[in-house]
Amino acid sequence: MNLQDLTAKIMEHNPLDFGNIFGRSIELFKKVWLQGFLTLLLTFALILPFYILLYIPLISAGITDSEMLKSEEISPALAIAILFTVLLLGTMTISTALNAAFLRIFHLKDIGSTEADDYFFFLKNGRWKKSLVLGLFVFGLSVVGMVLCGIGHFLCYCSDFLDARFFRF
Repeated sequence: MNLQDLTAKIMEHNPLDFGNIFGRSIELFKKVWLQGFLTLLLTFALILPFYILLYIPLISAGITDSEMLKSEEISPALAIAILFTVLLLGTMTISTALNAAFLRIFHLKDIGSTEADDYFFFLKNGRWKKSLVLGLFVFGLSVVGMVLCGIGHFLCYCSDFLDARFFRF
């Protein structure tokens, strides 16, 4: 399709009516608000065990050895960090899969399909692998974001240090 065909198609169509679009959006919201609420509850219920698995070792390590993080030797904190990474990846995979399933339900309601709501669609039949890959991407992007935020803080600290050192009056 070239630019002239695209321009002709745009000119043929009626202008968009904001009232109609808003009304259809409200009607669609009325159809799927319960599914969205159930998705949030399921996400919370499925991710809660991951966080419990993470915090039980942290709490027990803090109770049994309060000086654990102050020692010079490699401690169970490294194992807890590895456990944290694995559990965080699990939570991101589950939340991504449930969110994708909600968007699928949303689409099915929008087109008027009578197919049953399947909240675990992306966790079944081998689709969990795609959810895992997407969870890895989300995890990687969040790590990159944290690193970039840390670089910004480090640069601000360095600029304050340099200003105080070289520009004294």
